[in-house]
Amino acid sequence: MNVLSEEKQSAITAAVCEGVSIRAAARLHNVHKNTILRLGLKVGEGCTALHGKLMKNLNVSRIELDEVWSFVKKKRRNVGVEDQIQLVTSSSTWRWTRRAKPF
Repeated sequence: MNVLSEEKQSAITAAVCEGVSIRAAARLHNVHKNTILRLGLKVGEGCTALHGKLMKNLNVSRIELDEVWSFVKKKRRNVGVEDQIQLVTSSSTWRWTRRAKPF
């Protein structure tokens, strides 16, 4: 089994975090797309574990919330009668984020 060096893992992770697409990162670093996806999963699990250990018993005075709207395939106003069946995959989507400010 081939294992990527730590330098290559860091370079790939940095590229993807900067907005380089998975396929472009695979071409740039000469690795398979699935390798990058597995690395992303591993990094995400590590971040989740680290966040769970570090972020406990926080005292916050204020929480800020924000939402980001986007659309998948078509905006609702462009969905025709023939597209109603595919409405689940062709519709608006929202992402909510939050940030807590400490005392």
